[in-house]
Amino acid sequence: EKSRGHLSRLRQKIHQLREIRGRYIGKLLRPMPMIIGSLYEVYKMCSKPNCSCKEGKKHGPFPALSVSIKGKRSLKMAPPPVKKPKGCFRA
Repeated sequence: EKSRGHLSRLRQKIHQLREIRGRYIGKLLRPMPMIIGSLYEVYKMCSKPNCSCKEGKKHGPFPALSVSIKGKRSLKMAPPPVKKPKGCFRA
């Protein structure tokens, strides 16, 4: 009787693991869309006449993505990465 209960639990666990594996395989077979390009860090100068960027210490780095659109290279500024507030935990 004990061994039957043990086998039943093992079968249930195997079934659960197969379902989980199936979900992962499904995700792997449906990859997210991707952008073909290169990620750069861009440094810029401002228009303030007395700013230290005029002496070589430019502002940045700012993330930028270089992509090819209709055969022409284009540099698109990327949004800055989102930082989690302190004390924020993953659910």
